Amino acid sequence: MSHIVDFTIKGLAGRRKPLHCMLDRHLNVFYGLNGSGKTSLIKILHSAMSGDPSSIQKVPFSSATVKIYSINRDETFTRKITRGKERQPSEVEVPSEIESRFEIQEFVQLSLLEERPPSFRWTEEPRVQEGEEPKTTYWNHRYLPTTRLHIAEGMIRTSTRRLLESEQMLTEEQLDAVFAESVERLWSHYSSDLLVEVRRAQEEGLARILESVIAPTERIRKNSTGTPGAEEAYDCLKNFIKRQSSKILLGDYRTFKKRYNQEPNFQLVVADIHKVENKIQQVMTPRDELQSLIERLYTGGKHIDFGDRSITVKDAEGNPISLASLSSGEKHLMRILVETLLAERNSIMIDEPEISMHIDWQRELLATMRTLNPRAQFIVATHSPEIMANVPDERIIPL
Repeated sequence: MSHIVDFTIKGLAGRRKPLHCMLDRHLNVFYGLNGSGKTSLIKILHSAMSGDPSSIQKVPFSSATVKIYSINRDETFTRKITRGKERQPSEVEVPSEIESRFEIQEFVQLSLLEERPPSFRWTEEPRVQEGEEPKTTYWNHRYLPTTRLHIAEGMIRTSTRRLLESEQMLTEEQLDAVFAESVERLWSHYSSDLLVEVRRAQEEGLARILESVIAPTERIRKNSTGTPGAEEAYDCLKNFIKRQSSKILLGDYRTFKKRYNQEPNFQLVVADIHKVENKIQQVMTPRDELQSLIERLYTGGKHIDFGDRSITVKDAEGNPISLASLSSGEKHLMRILVETLLAERNSIMIDEPEISMHIDWQRELLATMRTLNPRAQFIVATHSPEIMANVPDERIIPL
């Protein structure tokens, strides 16, 4: 878990003065005209978090210092990078034995590439890894560039990645398919972690129930308080049986209440089920909120089901709609909100979140994201006044 504390960037987009900014723990909106350096800034911060300088080789800046706070370690780490003076092809001395134009060009390119890595990399203090040449730590975060509509980094199959890296122009149908695949994989990744938490809660509950059955006297002695009232316990058990599609007959409330009040061991078993249900509800709440928020924003009465393994969309009449056939704005919204869940307590960086979105959606977007994940740090670059409509002035940083 990590987030950015502050940064200083020199020479950003040709600026004469260094850009220094202390970031808020939760919301930061960088606003500026086209060409003001918004995209470059987001790329530099992403590069600092990932420790990979390759994505900013062509970004216009001279040096950057980024401070990152690790929640798990309760410590701040400083990363620095400086762009050295890059040699121009005319400055490379070509050996006399190389004569052909092709040989000269190949030699010059290799010479420039060999010199670049040592002089252009992130350094970190203090070092997380021990040793003289530690690997740069990857600090967890989410990054959504303007190309986010079709590409989810690390979440597409090898065959699809090859297609994206090929020189041929992809058709609209192929790009739609890539989007659907990447979002499905993102959701599968999130859902898998969710199910692990659900299973853990169920296993802990089962262990307590077994203890109540095997050693009821000991459990009663240790748990003299904390059992729910009869009415709450009855509703919990009724919902549990319904959710499990069980054929167990619970009976009427009066009969249940009489037994519940007379049998302490029965109280403990129901109390254990109550704790499991509350824990599962707590784990599932963000997923339920995501579904509710998207359905509220989507038009046409669409119903979205974020299941354990896949996302399904249906129109108002119940007919299935493929993810690939959603509108551009609907795709962007879904991708951004799924990534918001995945961010957890880390930073999430988004370049131009307003792409393809209606003005009404733009006004609600940041508030919706913060409702979905109030623990994340949002770093947003935009030139849309609507995105900032409800953002406090102190959280807007002009570029």
